Amino acid sequence: MPETRPDRILKLLVFWITYLLVFSWLPLVRAVFDGPTYQWGTTHFGRMFHGAGVTPDALLLVCKTGLLVTLVWLALRHRGQLFRVLLLAWSAIYAADAIYLTVTAPESLEFHGDTLGIHLNLGPAVITAFVGFAALALFWVVRRSRPEPIIVPWQPANSKILWACLLLLPLQFVLLRFGEPHGTTDAIGVLLTIAQCPLFTAALFPRRGPA
Repeated sequence: MPETRPDRILKLLVFWITYLLVFSWLPLVRAVFDGPTYQWGTTHFGRMFHGAGVTPDALLLVCKTGLLVTLVWLALRHRGQLFRVLLLAWSAIYAADAIYLTVTAPESLEFHGDTLGIHLNLGPAVITAFVGFAALALFWVVRRSRPEPIIVPWQPANSKILWACLLLLPLQFVLLRFGEPHGTTDAIGVLLTIAQCPLFTAALFPRRGPA
């Protein structure tokens, strides 16, 4: 049976995708669970997408989350041609967007998390990160020029971790919907939502045998 575990470069790419997933999954969950009391915003190629709770612009968050979840799934469970195409397209678009924003509106790359009191000026380092990972994705695809015919068995441990990830949702809803805005319960809800991203990735990671 072929080796199903990702190589080091692919692991690094999956880590990067999981990290970026936080920035779409967190506002999406908060928009749905918090409702109109939660205001969010993001930009793509100079256009501002924003809202208070669930608005038409939230469709962008749904699309970004869906794409990143799909990339993680394909990277860890099926590294075929579709994954290669999506990986290259996604990394190229994100790199181009980072360059555009850094040149035209560097202030739009600042991250503000009011609940946890986080204010980060990401600055020019964003270009290095996005362009660097786009180059790494291209290197991986070129090096792995032939699709890998892998079969990844779904083990009991995968199910346990995935269920743990899903079962956090009711608790998140209670904490975010009924907790004090920017208070302790809100902060716990945010931390649980962030933790879901690496937990989801861990649930999909190939395992050699039953738990």
